[in-house]
Amino acid sequence: MFEVLFVCTGNQCRSPAAELMFRARAAGYPVRAASAGTLGHTGVPIAPTMARVLAELGLDPGSHRSRALHDAGAASVDLVIGFEQEHVAKAVVEGGGAPERTFLLTEAVSLLERLGPETAAGRRPGPGELEAIARRRVAAAHTVRVRDGFPMAPGIDDPIGAGIADMRATAQAILELCERLVRGLFGGLAPPP
Repeated sequence: MFEVLFVCTGNQCRSPAAELMFRARAAGYPVRAASAGTLGHTGVPIAPTMARVLAELGLDPGSHRSRALHDAGAASVDLVIGFEQEHVAKAVVEGGGAPERTFLLTEAVSLLERLGPETAAGRRPGPGELEAIARRRVAAAHTVRVRDGFPMAPGIDDPIGAGIADMRATAQAILELCERLVRGLFGGLAPPP
């Protein structure tokens, strides 16, 4: 399985939303998604306003409970995604995430899209190939990032405490980025039947 860890501040809004959205958009692909927060809170449910927005999108956040970054195993996952530069830094420094596999969500999407589509010579990838493709594309995205001098990408502000309209806007932005992240990781290749 290709493993993705989404990291935000409290693991009550952005990262659990991305976890659920990514899972839904990556259905059929060999992926596992999780989330964590840099504050170290554990056992707290998703923010009620975000829970409402996710339910409107057909996603069930009911079982989510926050967990701390230091318990998330960032060192062993294939891709760590933050929403602000602080999340990326803490995921590496405090969480042990590999710098070459840790990105802002907007940055990862942009870099992966720059790689272009994968070609499978008219066939579906076999067992294990999709995971290998995603790992190779993450490595290539990091190579492009280093080559281009770590270009700055925008973060996604924390909507915690905001009204429903702001929460919906944040959720919509994350949803669109998660859809693009799935396409970028697998280069547009379809999941196995």
